[in-house]
Amino acid sequence: MWQLLQQPAPDGGLWNSRKLADWLSEKIGPQVDRQRGWEYLQQMDCRLKLPRPSPI
Repeated sequence: MWQLLQQPAPDGGLWNSRKLADWLSEKIGPQVDRQRGWEYLQQMDCRLKLPRPSPI
């Protein structure tokens, strides 16, 4: 899953809990809740890392 999250999401954007839960649902069968996707992202320390906006 770590390698998967290093690649762009299927829609070309960034991974989020909904996209990960949908992907897991396709792979393992039963519907995976969005909360479970969020928990997996937190466990793997995946955070959106963007620079802070510069002050004007």
